[in-house]
Amino acid sequence: MKLLKLTFERHTISIRLNDNDFIKRWLTDLEQYIDNKNYSYQITLNGFVGKDTFKQLRLVIQEINKAYPQSIPYLYTEKFEFTMQELSDLHYIYEQLAVNPLYKSIIGLLDKFNDCIHHAEEAAIKNQTAAPRVRFRVVDSKTRVPNFPKVPFKKEDYKLYDPYIEPYVVYLNYNALGEDFLKTFRSGRPASTAVPLSEYSPSFFFVLQSDYVEKQHREITNCIQWMQNSNIDVTDPVNSLGHIPLGRLHKVYPEDFLKVILQRKLTKVEIEEL
Repeated sequence: MKLLKLTFERHTISIRLNDNDFIKRWLTDLEQYIDNKNYSYQITLNGFVGKDTFKQLRLVIQEINKAYPQSIPYLYTEKFEFTMQELSDLHYIYEQLAVNPLYKSIIGLLDKFNDCIHHAEEAAIKNQTAAPRVRFRVVDSKTRVPNFPKVPFKKEDYKLYDPYIEPYVVYLNYNALGEDFLKTFRSGRPASTAVPLSEYSPSFFFVLQSDYVEKQHREITNCIQWMQNSNIDVTDPVNSLGHIPLGRLHKVYPEDFLKVILQRKLTKVEIEEL
């Protein structure tokens, strides 16, 4: 059994990894970046509501428009609150800018724009149903932007996908520009605009709470029907819903866990075999 250990200053959190061929390949890729001076680690916390989440998003939008005027519609530059639909629309704009060579000089700012959108999602949902989410990724030590080569999936990897999300289960992060089928379904966009993952990277995420399994099941069922109505082949493994589970977080002291990831810096990443 292998553990992925994340040390936040003096506190270590262990992830018990699954044992399959994909995990072995994923770990091999991650090992290339551990203790490599050209790379560093980044933990992003989404869904932890802060008072300034909307303000931070507004300021980033203004920075982008200052560098490249009218890149983002003016109506977003002076908003003090955003709806989920507006955040979805802004994320769509981000995807268009991120692949445009003209914006290569501000790629770091665009990455910040993407993070701010996700941070604002929890504040935009009045009933607080969004799950607090922790994301780990490897980034360039200078630009703080992911710059590692992505690795193509094998056909059999898609069989590992799980459409359900459970708290404290660690999942492969969605790293493409675009939205997967479930998120496209929620956004109300055409199924043809969804972008299934074809490559993976040494990144992952986990949530601290999730929707009831019955609610997830209804959404998954409706999404599959929506895909079929759009002539998407739901039997093709490439069109699988969900994420690949990588392992499970081993949480010893629940009352201290949030303090560790919220208040301390990630200082070390290790792979240990038991």
